[in-house]
Amino acid sequence: MKCRVCKKDFINKTVWQKYCSTRCRYKYWDRKKIDGCEDYNKYHNVKKRYGMSREEYDEMDKRQKGKCAICDIKPGPLHRGLGVDHCHKTRKIRGLLCGNCNRRVLGPVEKIGFERIASYLGYKIYV
Repeated sequence: MKCRVCKKDFINKTVWQKYCSTRCRYKYWDRKKIDGCEDYNKYHNVKKRYGMSREEYDEMDKRQKGKCAICDIKPGPLHRGLGVDHCHKTRKIRGLLCGNCNRRVLGPVEKIGFERIASYLGYKIYV
């Protein structure tokens, strides 16, 4: 079989192996990221999981000014970006959250972030 990247002949150990080495596999996927496949995959997954088009996602991102709906912080270039937050019972989309806030909505909440999360989810706090 020929490697997809360097075109060398190699003996594949499994049916799925398409590269002669790990280096060639990474080269192939790095090249695909540069070609915009990573961007396509992001929007494709959002459409597949939540039924949300690219335009709807971009509109929601624009409304939130590229920031998390809870902590109001813009994710840096090394972060995965904003994820779609939704109600698991109704599947209704609530907004775009950073990874930390998305985990806090489902998991343990620090006292500082509790009020912001409660107001985001639409709960009133009685003290």
